[in-house]
Amino acid sequence: MISPLLKIAPTHVVPDLSDYSGVIFTSRTAVDLASPLPITAWCVGDQTAEAANAAGWSAISAGGDVNALYERIVADAPEGKILHLRGHHTRGDLVGRLRKTGIHADAHILYEQPAVSLTKAAKSMLAGEAPVIVPLFSPRTAEQFLKQGPFAAPIWVVSLSGTIAESVAVAGAARHIKVPMPTADHMVEGINCLIDAP
Repeated sequence: MISPLLKIAPTHVVPDLSDYSGVIFTSRTAVDLASPLPITAWCVGDQTAEAANAAGWSAISAGGDVNALYERIVADAPEGKILHLRGHHTRGDLVGRLRKTGIHADAHILYEQPAVSLTKAAKSMLAGEAPVIVPLFSPRTAEQFLKQGPFAAPIWVVSLSGTIAESVAVAGAARHIKVPMPTADHMVEGINCLIDAP
């Protein structure tokens, strides 16, 4: 069952990158919406970096979350200006943290992420008696999901981060797994673990 909790609404405002020596990507969506140049692109994870390389950027993967990305950029110590190409909603104040280290970082919003309701089919499933496995990839989608409860069905949650884990624990998920690394592969492993659970 696919029932997105957010939708992507591009701003259609393309930034001028002529003054920048590199960019930052914290989502695959931003890669898809940006106009590529053969300059350095620091990417939050491997899949984002693969997409950026395929598009024509010179991608570097931090292989993790926004904290790993921050540490990688600080370690690389870029001398020129860098631009975070992102959605309106983001976490971690990456640009602000980089500026505090002396790195000249700016941000440009490529897309909005308005929340959407669960589909009728998803609501029907959640009104049943069988357990429903729900993968949650961000605190904002977790909040949007929980706002539409309570649900009759037992909810088994796979969460990408500790922040998500805290919110679903408070909401009383019947079962819960927080994946050890914030990657799509680990999310799939978490889902399979719940499917195989007795």
